Order: sequence, then C-alpha cells, then structure tokens
Amino acid sequence: MAALSTALFNNGLTCGACYELTCASGDRKYCLPGTLTVTATNFCPPNPSLPNDNGGWCNPPRQHFDLAEPAYLQIAQYRAGIVPVSFRSGMCGPLLKMVKGGISKYFKIGSSAVVVNPANERMLGGGGADGAIHRAAGPELREACYEVPEVRPGVRCPTGEARITPGFRLPASHVIHTVGPIYHSDKNPEAALRNAYRNSLRVAKEHNIQYIAFTAISCGVYGYPFDEAAKVAISTVNASAGDFKEVHFVLFSDEICNVWVKTANQLLKN
Repeated sequence: MAALSTALFNNGLTCGACYELTCASGDRKYCLPGTLTVTATNFCPPNPSLPNDNGGWCNPPRQHFDLAEPAYLQIAQYRAGIVPVSFRSGMCGPLLKMVKGGISKYFKIGSSAVVVNPANERMLGGGGADGAIHRAAGPELREACYEVPEVRPGVRCPTGEARITPGFRLPASHVIHTVGPIYHSDKNPEAALRNAYRNSLRVAKEHNIQYIAFTAISCGVYGYPFDEAAKVAISTVNASAGDFKEVHFVLFSDEICNVWVKTANQLLKN
C-alpha cells in the first residue's frame, strides 16, 4: 500500500471525494505519464512498531489515505519510493462512454445490462429509437408493456418516470422505459428531463444493473437542444457515482456525439 499526503487528507474532511493524481517528482525517470483518479476512502492505519520514516508512514501526527500499490504503479515506478504528487478535484462515478450508433444494437450481454428506451407515455412503441428497440426485442416487448398498469387512461409511464421490462431478444437483459419532455410544451423541461434520467438510474440500481445505455433522451422529435440536454444527462449520471460499472450514451449522429463529448470534457475539467 501507499499513503496519500496529509494535505489531501485535510483532517478527514475529504473522505469520499475524488481526485486526479499525477506524479510530480523532480526526477522524472521515476514518474510514469498520465493521471490516476482515486476516491479518498481508506484511512491509512498507524504502525507504532516501525519508525515514521521507515514503514510507519501513517504514524501520528501524519494522517493519510491509503493508495493501493497497483494504483500507485500506474503513475510511478515501485523503486521510486515516496514521490510527490500533484492533485486536483476529479469526477467520481462510473465509466462514461459516448459512442455513435443505434441503441437497439447495444452490445452488453447478460443479467446486469439494460438499455433505456426513450418511450412515449403509452409504452407501446413509436418512432426513432423507441421503434428500433421494439423491433429488435420482438413482439414480446410490446406484450410486456401492455401489461404495465395504466396510471390514467392511455398513460403507463408519465413524463419523467421510468418502468422496467425484460429485454427479450435484445442482448441486454432488461429495458427501462422512460419518457422525456417535449421541449417547447413542457412547463419545466429541464426538471422533467433530469427526472427521466434520475428515475431510470434509480430503477436500474434497484434491479442490480451494472451496465446501462442511454440515448439522448428528448433530442429527436421532442426538440430538446443538444447542448442543454447533454448538461442535464451527464450531470445527472455523475450524481449517481459508484452505482454502476459503466454508463454508455449511444448517440445517433456525429453532431450530437460531438456535443456530448465536449460537454463531458467540460464537466470533467470543472
């Protein structure tokens, strides 16, 4: 194990925070290129049987977080011993991936993967990604959706909410259906869109899903501006840090994919 500095420990106040680290040794032969993102969670216990400068790195008054050796070896060589690091606040959370393609062909297979269908309130299929998912999943998906109780006539999933069904013929085991807002007619489209992502993530967590794939909800015929939608989507996913192994955004055009990547880079940087 390796110990992170007292400055980063900050009397324990940074517990749970994420940091981006890089080796900052004056002797660059011991440093490796690149950065490492860590979550400050493991307290480095004291070892009173060893001196402070030879094994008892975490003895009082030194207080540190532990950094696992495999993580240390991503930024510095083992023989370097103690090396100074530069650090800054980083983005916690799942691995985010942005890819251009069709959501119905999302490739994660197994019981821990789900695709999120940008449905309408009836949940019986439609155009765009909704129709593509229904076609790929087969008629069993429509039958399962039909069995979802209506909350009012013609509405099985109100805007901003989410429902889950099996995935049937899809590679993913489940489909989460959510309804995004129509941008120019919803009274508060940002809140409705955030709820669509948040409730989808909640349902996924309740079903022990580890891999989740979204489209750009509401960015098709519902008219949500790409840049505004990207900020809502990425910030909401980031708020669910640690709940998933991977979150994919499967995006239907170069234009929207570029907006998503640019927005993610900005949020990561900040």
